[in-house]
Parts: sequence; structure tokens; C-alpha cells
Amino acid sequence: MLKTEKKLLSLLLILIFGFSNTAFSQEFYPMNIRHMFTDESIEIGNNTIVILNEDYLSKKRFQKISDSLYVQPDSKETVFLSTLRTSKTNQLIVNYLTTSNLNTFKKRLQDKELKLEKVNDNLYQMKFKDVNNQFLIDKDSLVGNTKFHHLKFILTYDKETQFGSSTNQYNFPKSNIYPFQNTSWYFTVDYSKSVSYSDENELKIKLTKESTPNRIEFTDDIHYTITYTDKNKKPKIFKGTYDNGSSIGFDYDFEGHERTIKNKNGTSTKISEMRSMPPSYNTQTELSQAKNTTPYFQFIFSRSYDIIYNSENDIHLMGIIRSGYPITEAPPSLPPAKEKK
Repeated sequence: MLKTEKKLLSLLLILIFGFSNTAFSQEFYPMNIRHMFTDESIEIGNNTIVILNEDYLSKKRFQKISDSLYVQPDSKETVFLSTLRTSKTNQLIVNYLTTSNLNTFKKRLQDKELKLEKVNDNLYQMKFKDVNNQFLIDKDSLVGNTKFHHLKFILTYDKETQFGSSTNQYNFPKSNIYPFQNTSWYFTVDYSKSVSYSDENELKIKLTKESTPNRIEFTDDIHYTITYTDKNKKPKIFKGTYDNGSSIGFDYDFEGHERTIKNKNGTSTKISEMRSMPPSYNTQTELSQAKNTTPYFQFIFSRSYDIIYNSENDIHLMGIIRSGYPITEAPPSLPPAKEKK
């Protein structure tokens, strides 16, 4: 740990004991930590690389102490940011302090959907040529009789690197939706012709707390489960993965099957069934006819959506569908770098 980081850690652990002491549970998991910082809202001329994302952290009442330090007054959970620059690289370190049991966090690091390499029991990474994403479970810190577990997300990258989520203005676009994990929503779907372009349709999802026939549960920071009633009035489930940031991307689970084919010489060969492209519907009528079937949900939950409205009880998402061109946009696990131009 850097000397300045050690000093900051000691100070903030003293600071958080000024807050109330109530029961709580861990708020953030691996995929969430990537959205805790941003380079938006940094003043022009400021030499700072990134700051903590206030829009994101405030959703769970984390209070801002400074651009690089936030504390949750009820739980005492703390997030602080440190950076390190060299002549060729930048390094961003998001530190997350919690008293919660880390078994779930460790299990999440081993999830195959994250595609992380295990370096040792406490360090997992996804390494590219010019970017390294690391999750480190650091040493515990004891203050009084309270033990704080210390989680780190360490992003080291070559300067001039562009990420998969980069825009023309920002390397780290701001996410203003609080992590979905452990939340449940009802939802409705609307599919209509675009008022701007004749070859485009708008697919809108409204996540709401008001009861509807379809319900989506975000079981952790990657997986979701949909419960619905099919055309035969039987309860069904539909599962997949998601990634929420400045937009939200969905993909659905595909359970491949093996089938046996007979060769001309009399032998048999097992081949795996390949996932086909999701179905395409060009009108509201076509989509309605497929309602509450597997293809219906595959069409809806196989793409990315922009967030067009966000409140405590309703979130409105919109995706663009170009007629005749189904697009599958699986959510990224950790953002790889774009090729340099």
C-alpha cells in the first residue's frame, strides 16, 4: 500500500467512527466498482485524472467528504480513491471498506461470466496488452473493536488508452443508476415506429414498482431472472446477464445441447448446438403475437438501452431497432481497450 494511501486510510477510519453504528450489508460487488469513478464534472485545467462518481454513490446515501472520499453514515462503509501516474501509465485505485463477510464477494470474483484470472486467493485480474483490471482483497484494518475488510479495484492502463465504454469526451462516462443487484422490478414493453427515422423502431422498457404481469429480479451485479406466465397460463422463468453503467446492456442465457450424428463409416460424432441469432420483429403486431414466449424475451433482452428517465420508482429505457437487422449486444464483463488509431 502506498504511504499516502495508508495515511488516508488511518484518517478516514477515525472519521467514520463519528457516524452512527447500525446493522448493514455490503453494498458493492465487482461489476459495480467499475462505475464508482468518472472523469465527467472535472473542472477545466484540473490535473485530476478521475473523481468518485457522486451520482452513483449518492443512490445509497454515501455522503461526500471530498472528491476522493465518501462515507455511508448508517453502515460506516467507505469508498476512497487514489491515483498514481508514471511517464507511461495511469493507475486508479478504488478502495472499498466494509465489515460485511466477504464470502459472497469472493464467489463473485470466481464467476465464469467475469472471465477473471485467479492470481492467488486474494487477487483476480483481467489483463490486456495495455490495460490490467485487478480485484484485490487487501489486509483487514482494526479500529477499536471493529474489523474493516478492504477491497480494491486497481485499473492500470497506458496513457492514451480508450476503453470499450469511452466516448468522444470521456474515458469514464458517468453512471447515474445505482447498482441493481438485489432489487426487483415489474416491467412493461412498448415497441413503436421511430418519429425521426423511417428505418428505425424504438423499443422501450419501463421498470416500475407498480405491479404488472412480468417481473425482473437482478440477483447480483451480473445476473437477472424474469418471471412470467406463458400462453398456457403456466409460470415460467427467463434468465440472463446485464451490465449497467451510463446505459444498460442485456443478454440472455443459452443452454447449448449436444446431438449425435452418424458418419458414413458407421461411427458417431457428438456436436454442440450453436446459439442462433435472436429473433427479429419489425412491428408491434409481430412482437405482440410472440408475447410471453422465449423468442419474445430473447428479442427484448439481447441488446443495449439508453436510460431516458430515472426516478426512485420508475426507470425508462430505450433501444433502437433497425428494421431487418437484429443486433446482439452482450454486456461486457470488464471493458477491454479499443484499438489505438
